[in-house]
Order: sequence, then structure tokens, then C-alpha cells
Amino acid sequence: MIAQMKKVEFDTFSDLALFNACFKPLILDYKSRMVKDNNSMVKELFYRDLTTGQKALFVFHVYYDHAIESQEEFYWWSAFYLAQPKIWSAITHGLNYLGDEHMYQLLEETEIIFRNHNSPDTLEKFTAT
Repeated sequence: MIAQMKKVEFDTFSDLALFNACFKPLILDYKSRMVKDNNSMVKELFYRDLTTGQKALFVFHVYYDHAIESQEEFYWWSAFYLAQPKIWSAITHGLNYLGDEHMYQLLEETEIIFRNHNSPDTLEKFTAT
């Protein structure tokens, strides 16, 4: 799942174009696997096959692309991923890997607020209103 491109392309891509060139193959592979068999083992195998950088990029954008839509979406997706400690940890580790200190701090503060208000720590307990 390594994105193939010529150095000339790489050097001329904007940040967004470079992101799309790297992320699009990941999300297409993920979605094709989910169509065949949507279960947690398939998701874990997909994630395990990624490089450290791909993992950071993938988990950040899966979270960000949903949470950026509105305050309500930020709340819901944050609560949803906090109820899945492995995924929340992957998101915060990915932010550290990418060096995004501001976003990392925002999520740390968000986690503290949720924990102070007894947010669920498993999907079985998850409800967000």
C-alpha cells in the first residue's frame, strides 16, 4: 500500500495533493476490505499491515474528517473513540508521530473533560446525546 509517484510529482504537489496521493490508496483498500467482511479482525489486520507513518495518517484523518464537520460531530466522534481505548490511543500516538502538538493538546483536554463527566470507556456502555 505504498503510494507510488515520481520525484517530480512529489516535489510539485501541494500539501493537500500530497495528502490525497498518500491517503486515497489507504482508504480505498480499507473500504474494499470492509465490503468483503466488516469485522474487527479485518480492521486490525488492515491496520497492522500499515507502516508507522501510514497508521498515523490513517487514524488521524478517519477521526478528523468526521469530527471537523461541527461541534456536535466533534463531541460524538470524540466520545465514540474514547469508548475504544485502542483507537483513541492510536489517534494520540499518531498525533505525536506527526508532531501536531496543538491537536494533541486539544485531544488531551477533550479526554480530561470527558473523563471528568464519566464518559463511557467501552462501546458496550457507549451512548452520546
